[in-house]
Amino acid sequence: MKKSNMTYRPPPSKENGLQNSIFFEEWASFLPLVATVPCKTLLVGDLNFHRDVPDDVDARRFMDTVKSVSLKQLVKEPTHNKCQILDVVITRDLSDCLSCISVYDPKLSDNKGHPSGDHFAVQFDTVFRKPRPVTKHVTYRKTKDIDIEQFKMDILHDCLHLAHYRN
Repeated sequence: MKKSNMTYRPPPSKENGLQNSIFFEEWASFLPLVATVPCKTLLVGDLNFHRDVPDDVDARRFMDTVKSVSLKQLVKEPTHNKCQILDVVITRDLSDCLSCISVYDPKLSDNKGHPSGDHFAVQFDTVFRKPRPVTKHVTYRKTKDIDIEQFKMDILHDCLHLAHYRN
């Protein structure tokens, strides 16, 4: 069994009213659930913590929570055009579910040729395989073959029988 999750956490600002404390409350509830699922686990996303800044208390707190449940963050190089590591690929310490992680600039641009993206692409190979299709046998009635008048009579008879039974 495999479990994957993609997360985006916008950077907190006065405009959006988001606060790191709210994220950490939600993260503290979510992460143990993910970490205890007995399957291959993969978390990817843009969490907007500046993990490359040693003095960033929130980035350190984030990484501490990841390590505390025996998960490992695998992106080691900048994922932003300002040389910051903001994106994550997280899996179990001993997981073999992915390999060949690379970060590259996809050179995205708008219709005028101006650069339009400030994040780089994070690419990796995964061994998550599509599960085999489940064969299911379904039976159903041919509703076109139902005698509507007889069906009405059966319902009426059942209702009368039920009314008589209750009295």
